[in-house]
Amino acid sequence: MWDTSLNLTTKLLWGSAFRAPAFVEAYGINPAQAGNPDIRPERMENVELVANWQARKDTQVSLSLFAYELWTT
Repeated sequence: MWDTSLNLTTKLLWGSAFRAPAFVEAYGINPAQAGNPDIRPERMENVELVANWQARKDTQVSLSLFAYELWTT
């Protein structure tokens, strides 16, 4: 987080995540949802840029820009 000016704060965030398939997703035998033994883990990366402007004591304006990518490994 950066205090860009007296009434403007900016921050840049980055993150990543990983999700392994649940046992039921891979090997479930429920008639409503059959398992898929070929299912692969998922990964995600995201980045976000946020700007907060304190226009007046009682007014704040925020802007968020973000992007993410999701893929299987």
